Amino acid sequence: MDEIALIVRDDERLVIAGGERVAAGSLAARVLEARESAFVCDTGALGPSAPRLRDATLLSGGRAVGVLAVERCGDISTGERAALETIGAHVGVALENARLVSRQRRFAAELQDRVGAARRELEEPDRAKSAFVAIASHELRTPLTRAAGLQRDPGRSAPASRRGHAARAGHAP
Repeated sequence: MDEIALIVRDDERLVIAGGERVAAGSLAARVLEARESAFVCDTGALGPSAPRLRDATLLSGGRAVGVLAVERCGDISTGERAALETIGAHVGVALENARLVSRQRRFAAELQDRVGAARRELEEPDRAKSAFVAIASHELRTPLTRAAGLQRDPGRSAPASRRGHAARAGHAP
């Protein structure tokens, strides 16, 4: 029976597809540690269909990001081993790219949250300033409007009792 497993290092933990765990001292554990692919042609079983193991390191930027483990009953040819190495190299780069994209998205979301919080902090003083300017403008405009009205028509703005008094005294407005 042929089997395949993919073991990926996600920061400090291992994510395993096609198995439950990586046994200490196993070929996959040694490949992760040494960062070198390995081939075991003699697994202790007898016969031409004895299982062969091939664990290809998934490398990205010189660091082992995982292992592609293949167990096959029968021989694994040199060409198949080379193909597994190539697949391992491509999968390693793809996994690293996916990790970087995920990290970039988390960073962008965090940055967006921070910018939103900073914007909200800046909007509050701006609202307070706008309210203050509106109130101050109103409070200044009201007396100035009255003063401007008195300059244009001093008699019109005076109370009625004073206008009558000015007219009787012979002072026409």
